[in-house]
Amino acid sequence: MSGREVELSVHLDGRRDRVRWSLPSGHTASEDDAADAALTATLLVAMARDEALTLEAPISARLDLQVPLIQDIFATWARHSQLMRGLPPGFRRVSVEAGARPAPSHHGRATGVGRSACFFSGGLDSFTSALAHRDEDLTLVYVHGLDVPLHDTARRERFSAVVRHAAATLGLALVEVETDVRAFTDHDVDWLDGHGAALAGIAMLLGSAFSRVYVPATDTYATLVTLGSHPLVDPLWSTERVELVHDGARYTRIDKLRIIDAEPIARETLRVCVRDGIGEFNCGRCWKCVLTMVGVHSLGIADRFSTLPDLGERELLRRVAEPAPDVAVRSWDRHRMLWVPYLAAAEEHLGAASRRRLEAALALRYARSRARTETGKIRQATTRNIGRLRGAHSGTGS
Repeated sequence: MSGREVELSVHLDGRRDRVRWSLPSGHTASEDDAADAALTATLLVAMARDEALTLEAPISARLDLQVPLIQDIFATWARHSQLMRGLPPGFRRVSVEAGARPAPSHHGRATGVGRSACFFSGGLDSFTSALAHRDEDLTLVYVHGLDVPLHDTARRERFSAVVRHAAATLGLALVEVETDVRAFTDHDVDWLDGHGAALAGIAMLLGSAFSRVYVPATDTYATLVTLGSHPLVDPLWSTERVELVHDGARYTRIDKLRIIDAEPIARETLRVCVRDGIGEFNCGRCWKCVLTMVGVHSLGIADRFSTLPDLGERELLRRVAEPAPDVAVRSWDRHRMLWVPYLAAAEEHLGAASRRRLEAALALRYARSRARTETGKIRQATTRNIGRLRGAHSGTGS
């Protein structure tokens, strides 16, 4: 399981799977690194399936101590998921049999001491972290197989070329990792829950080269929700060899747009879209594209970001008012909080009338979304009741 090609064999309830990581040239993972990565790949899957987890090799003593707390956090979040997301609880605490390795000596981790890495996709969060830490001995890490499927070779090559260009322009080193861990976890775990653990596993496999790895934050400390990458959880994946740092949660997305606006390569290559299979960088219709387009419009800098559609205000507000089917939020109250900095920026840069128009579009969006949600609940309840009536009728023998 060690070396440049790391492969994990998984046996779950009669199902056999393999998870693979391919590291860049010059980077190798030890058996200890691979054992720790095996835990990150399988723990949430086992919790989702409510199955005991047995690992063949012992894991980091530090990580072993944190596993109960990691489970507590995800299980607690899961108990509230029905209210927050309209889904049944997703995770339960399970037995984990692994054993703990003795803590390594200082000399055993000297290679990567002082060197830092940062996960980088070319998005708003990762550009902000890269710029914040560019004066360190920083390396960017781009991962194939997480946001773009491995089989989509054309898009992978296109996005990879852009990331390489961005890293070179910023004067930062870049390593590329390939993995199918998402294809494995997606059977049982929502990617919103599982992406933090997937990144942690990659950080562990690169632990011989880097003693600190930054995980760019999605939310601010004021808008935190139950998300797989979270300031509570990311540090818990740390081992004696590598420290994971949840980075940038003090910045709103408006703050981040202001930061990267000063960097031409970020404006020229920004990719925020969450929609699969699109030919361009940003579709201009998914919730993340709309959020970002409203941000640059409200700041008066829309013409400076070449990868985002530069729409007029009327069309942009129409898209804001659409209840996008792919909106990936877990609480409408939280989503409203996300828009507060945008409203303030619109008023500051465009005037009070612009803020009122944006508020009206948001009010329409929420009204439509609530109506759609209630309609869906009625349909689900109707379907359940019809099933019960049919079962009762069948039981009478009539």
